[in-house]
Amino acid sequence: MPMRKGIFPGLLRRLRGMEEELRATTENFILMEEEKNKLEQKLREDEEEIKILKKENLGMGQQVVVLEGKF
Repeated sequence: MPMRKGIFPGLLRRLRGMEEELRATTENFILMEEEKNKLEQKLREDEEEIKILKKENLGMGQQVVVLEGKF
């Protein structure tokens, strides 16, 4: 019996440690997921801005090509 009394508290401490480690891992995962979502949103915004700039510069680019062709 004395052996069992020593085993259970040790197992309990180990389980509590594992629980805390899992909680910390979960919190880190949530933070990383939030950061990923922010970066994906920023990427979408940047891609949209690039599309707009390409449309705005499309005409200017064609004019430059024509001018270069005349010289």
